[in-house]
Amino acid sequence: MGTLRTADLARYTHIILPDGNYASLGEDMAKSLDTWVKAGGTLIGTKRGSLWMVKNNFVATEIIDDRIDSGLDAPPPKDKKGDNKNPPPRLSYAQK
Repeated sequence: MGTLRTADLARYTHIILPDGNYASLGEDMAKSLDTWVKAGGTLIGTKRGSLWMVKNNFVATEIIDDRIDSGLDAPPPKDKKGDNKNPPPRLSYAQK
């Protein structure tokens, strides 16, 4: 997240916040991104990236996932068996 905090946002048209730990971004980064979005930037979030967007009022929605309590700095969710030892296979970007 350090790169995002020091980046010149004006150089970018799109920023993607993938699943990750966003607890360290803070209010100043949220304000900077808000200004950037209002100036025409496109902010895209997935998993905990989108959770960060919701918690910082970039998206007006209700989260209905029971893992919301795990927060922005939680480890990835466990599989249906209750462990992370055998996560589902990852898909390449092209497959998605």
